[in-house]
Amino acid sequence: MELVLEWKDVTYTYPDAKGAALAGMTLRIPRGMKTAVLGHNGAGKSTLFLHAVGILKPQGGRVLCGGKALDYGRKGLQELRRAVGLVLQDPEQQLILNTPREDVAFGLRSAGMDEETIRQCTESALERLGLQELADRPIHHLSLGQKKRTALAGVFATRPEVILLDEPASYLDPASEKLLLHSIGEIHRAGVTVVMATHDMNTAYSWADWIVVLDRGTCRMEGPPDQVFVNKELMEQLGLEIPLIVDLWESLPAGLREGRAVPRNKEQFKTYLASHLVNGGGVI
Repeated sequence: MELVLEWKDVTYTYPDAKGAALAGMTLRIPRGMKTAVLGHNGAGKSTLFLHAVGILKPQGGRVLCGGKALDYGRKGLQELRRAVGLVLQDPEQQLILNTPREDVAFGLRSAGMDEETIRQCTESALERLGLQELADRPIHHLSLGQKKRTALAGVFATRPEVILLDEPASYLDPASEKLLLHSIGEIHRAGVTVVMATHDMNTAYSWADWIVVLDRGTCRMEGPPDQVFVNKELMEQLGLEIPLIVDLWESLPAGLREGRAVPRNKEQFKTYLASHLVNGGGVI
């Protein structure tokens, strides 16, 4: 498994804070995968991301990108931020110009690209995230979901290797969340490693290839979803819900589950049930 980001025994305490935000954080982010970072507020998710882009520097331990320890010099940070992009939870903190087209282009122009490359990258990002029809609409006329996709387009247009998303679906209605997750999927299909911090266990289970569970500034567990979420004892200890699909699967008789992979989404679960039910509900 090739790693794109690593935290090795990283510690960090904010000024005047009572406890450490990161307390010996050690975890891995696989290259090319969709990773979900889970944990309650205060678990360290946002602080983890701020270290990944060099905004915060470890007080102990190391952060690695592509197997190399981060260089906090000016040139090193410039290279890091070309490789790793961060999308904040509140898009208002990230959008600064009048329209999606202008805002996406501004980030590219700040990176020193020529105007033709800026035009091509802007149009490509707007198309990939389904924003063409909104490209020239005033940003203050956009919905929250549209603003979040615009902020995502601005980061994606710079062609990073990794995009970090801090609670991207927060405060969205189901339709907007579905559209945003589709856009994130489009970015991943373009070859970008995507890391998403979320409180939604159901989304994390069905969406992610790799799960990281944080608690009080440490990594308590990491691995594929079907291995992480079957550890019900630890999840309950941390106060995290078991995904509905996993909970329903565990409620089936052991003989029906033995030797079978846990379904990843409701479609797979319904297909499995349909293949095992006959004549009004009799189980084969």
